[in-house]
Amino acid sequence: MRTGGAAVVIILLAGVFAVAQDTQPPAMSANPSASTTGTAGTTTENTPVAEQLRKIEDDWAKAMVSRNVDTIRRFEAPEYVYITPDGKIRDRQEDLASLRHSAFTDVSFSDMQVRVYGDTAIVSGVGHLQGTDNGKDVSGDYRFTDVFAKQDGRWQAVHSTATKIAP
Repeated sequence: MRTGGAAVVIILLAGVFAVAQDTQPPAMSANPSASTTGTAGTTTENTPVAEQLRKIEDDWAKAMVSRNVDTIRRFEAPEYVYITPDGKIRDRQEDLASLRHSAFTDVSFSDMQVRVYGDTAIVSGVGHLQGTDNGKDVSGDYRFTDVFAKQDGRWQAVHSTATKIAP
């Protein structure tokens, strides 16, 4: 079952990146109230869907700080896969279980960009973390990418990856 979920994510990502290579995504505008639609159906910035995804990211961060497993379970699809900064793969169950061994005091974001491709969306940016994971200090800045799929009328994360930014 786990292999099937990973295959879905790989196929989903391959399709998204194939579309993205056919046309250049629109540049982000310096105007924070701007909305841009590219020729490949991508939307960015302050569209209703982009704002909804930003809110999910913010609520997800708050749930990490409060260790609210039920909220995070709602945001992560059953087939969710997370590639940690050290290259390990966590499925949804492992990710939810890791909350028992984490203690975040702050999780916030900057440079967040949203691209929507129909029922698939990619959110990327910089995450600023303060806290520990499995007793290890993981405080710092991380580049992240979250892939969302709209399933049964709601957005759920199907894949995440994070890379620590060198100081």
